[in-house]
Amino acid sequence: MKIKKKYKSINTYRVKQILKTIFENMNFTREDIIRKTGINSFQVYSIVANLLKRKIIVESQKGISSDIRIGRRSKFLSINPNMGYVIGVSIGHNDILETGLFDFALNTLESKSITIENMDFYEIVEKLIRQIKSMIKSIDKRKVYGIGIARPGITVVDRTITDGNEPYVFDWENPEVIEKLKTLLDDVFHLPIYIEPKNNVAVFGEYWNLKQKGYNNIVYLDIGNGVGAGIMIDGKIVIGGKDIRGDIGHMIISSDTGRLCVCGNRGCLGALVCIPSIISQIKESMEQGVITTLNSTELNFDQIIKKFDEKDKIVINVLSNVSRYIATGIINIVNLFSPEIVIIGGRIKDLGNQFEYMIKQDVDKLSWVGNKKGIPEIKFSQMNDNLIKGAGLLVLNNIFSDKSFLLSETDKTISKIMDNEKEIVKT
Repeated sequence: MKIKKKYKSINTYRVKQILKTIFENMNFTREDIIRKTGINSFQVYSIVANLLKRKIIVESQKGISSDIRIGRRSKFLSINPNMGYVIGVSIGHNDILETGLFDFALNTLESKSITIENMDFYEIVEKLIRQIKSMIKSIDKRKVYGIGIARPGITVVDRTITDGNEPYVFDWENPEVIEKLKTLLDDVFHLPIYIEPKNNVAVFGEYWNLKQKGYNNIVYLDIGNGVGAGIMIDGKIVIGGKDIRGDIGHMIISSDTGRLCVCGNRGCLGALVCIPSIISQIKESMEQGVITTLNSTELNFDQIIKKFDEKDKIVINVLSNVSRYIATGIINIVNLFSPEIVIIGGRIKDLGNQFEYMIKQDVDKLSWVGNKKGIPEIKFSQMNDNLIKGAGLLVLNNIFSDKSFLLSETDKTISKIMDNEKEIVKT
């Protein structure tokens, strides 16, 4: 067996298996670990005792256990938050560069954000390096274990504002760009760096936030300047064979009468429900003479939010259509993936509870009788930091996941955290 050959002692593997189980389940008892891993009770109790002694894990009376024996007060185990730090980064969401410093329980210790509108790649990297340096200057740098990054897709940089040059398209999905970003950061910080598409990172952050509720099948919809999705099935991010995961903005909802999309097709979901499309639809209604108090020359999404609350006729009509289009997309997603919950994030969620309710009602209307029981919970995201928190989780997941048993980079990180494995695995 490859894993056994890699490690001199099977106990070393079991230590890592126990750490992985505790990390993934947040608060777990010794009995839960025995049931989950199949490791015998003597070894679990011995290894846990050593991990507690080394302050790699901690225990408390608070948690949720599958142990239903009455009268037994269980002690719950979790990774020690003070073990170290991870850094989470979000690049380009709403033209913002955001960085967060987290402990090993993903508690936010510090966060910073700056605008990066119309900055090029090297300007953004320079700003990011400065942010991270500022964030870690007052902590023990030896206890920083990695940087996770939520990257955008394709962005348009309008240089006409600053230097008169033509706008250009920048592809953050290009493997050469990703590798260059890793190299520039590694040259400065010498840390493991993990980079993933922002919607995958967002669903990861939402998953962590909902972990105590037991959701393992989640779809996260990001509706802002565009539309994308992060999809998690059985606790794993859906990657796909061609690496175009979650690009549901180009799901065709209305091919005959739909609006023209940048891809050349008509009726793509993104072309119907993204923020720029909503603004355009409202302007078109205003041009047709529908009475409204909106000002077409200064129209922006903040005004639309305000007028939605005031029940402006044009805004209500347009957003009613948008709600039905979003609901149609959700029904398609439900039929494909059968998620337990669909979380809607991005700027669209600023429309508030009333618009969330409209979407739920439209989903209910569109679902056929035989499929009612399959309709998932639908809610607007309650997180404003799902991207940086999800990016921090990328680092922790690579430390404690199955990959850490096989990949030298994460194996070294585990060894660094444990400091002296031989002392722990004497048992």
